[in-house]
Amino acid sequence: MSEQQKVATIARRIVALVRQQHDASFVEIERLLGDEAKGQCALEVAPNLVLWAGLSQIVCQAVNDDWLRSQIDIKPVPLLVYITDGKWLKFPVAQRVPKRGYKAPHWIPVVLVAKGEA
Repeated sequence: MSEQQKVATIARRIVALVRQQHDASFVEIERLLGDEAKGQCALEVAPNLVLWAGLSQIVCQAVNDDWLRSQIDIKPVPLLVYITDGKWLKFPVAQRVPKRGYKAPHWIPVVLVAKGEA
């Protein structure tokens, strides 16, 4: 299977999870994908503004895939969602999205939701 096919397969699995549960945290996505999800990639929306870290490169590519992005939205959630899931990033929680990002890593707790349900 080519890398592009792997990305597409993972993207479809993530979208299926989101549709089944109505939303999915990155912890739930990691559980779905198992070892396939583990790596050193971080999803950043601005310098040092992180959605999630510790993902494989292929999962990061899948989350950034145009097709997946056409199917899902990203919705900020309280930190409690990740505490309930049993895992969270050890960065300060971002209170805003500065234009130039942060000087040190900050985290935005988010879930993926189906388009139109955010």
